Amino acid sequence: MPPVENQLVQDLGRSSFGVYWNNLALTPPHSAPSVLLELGFMSNPEDFELAMVVQEQRRLARVLA
Repeated sequence: MPPVENQLVQDLGRSSFGVYWNNLALTPPHSAPSVLLELGFMSNPEDFELAMVVQEQRRLARVLA
């Protein structure tokens, strides 16, 4: 796993679905690199519930900062 992914998996205690390299519509080529992080899926009830908890939102923000 790449270092950023390792740290997120370790700090958040969540599963990793891997790292994919591709040109995505959300991250068009620019002069600066970009990263798209999917921290959960709205179609997954457990992920959705976590996303609604303010404490969890703050924890995600701390880990990403």
